[in-house]
Amino acid sequence: MSNMKTFGARAYDHIPKAQRQKLYPVSIKGIMVGYAADSKAYHIMLDDTKKIIISRDVTFEESIGVPKDEDKTQ
Repeated sequence: MSNMKTFGARAYDHIPKAQRQKLYPVSIKGIMVGYAADSKAYHIMLDDTKKIIISRDVTFEESIGVPKDEDKTQ
C-alpha cells in the first residue's frame, strides 16, 4: 500500500545518468495516470509529448495535480 499515489498527481520521472549529458535535465515532468499490472511501476503521461511511459524511478508532488474546472457561473 505504500506505493499508492493520487491519480493526476504531478510526477517527475528520473533520467539515468548514462542517458543524459552534463547539462541535460535529470527528470521529465508528467502526470501519474495509473499503475503497472506486473511490477511496482507507474504509468506517467509526459507533459511535452503526451506519451505514456512506465517507470519505477518517479518522484511525486501529490499536492499539485491536474487543475479542476472552476465554477464559471460568475
